Amino acid sequence: MGDKAPAPDTAPTPFQLSRIYAKGWIAGSRSDLDPGDGAPIAALNPYDSDVERARWMQGFTEAQARRVRR
Repeated sequence: MGDKAPAPDTAPTPFQLSRIYAKGWIAGSRSDLDPGDGAPIAALNPYDSDVERARWMQGFTEAQARRVRR
């Protein structure tokens, strides 16, 4: 863990973005980090491109928000 995924040469497809979101969701649902801990959470994000990092973070934060509401 902690290895960065290689940046793609082309923009990610909608399917790829959905998989990135899912990976963020899984990480968020398993994480014990406080949703306000920006830097430690950002360090978990394995993607380099802004689009991919944003989609992963969206999945992560939405999973944590769902966990908090339960």
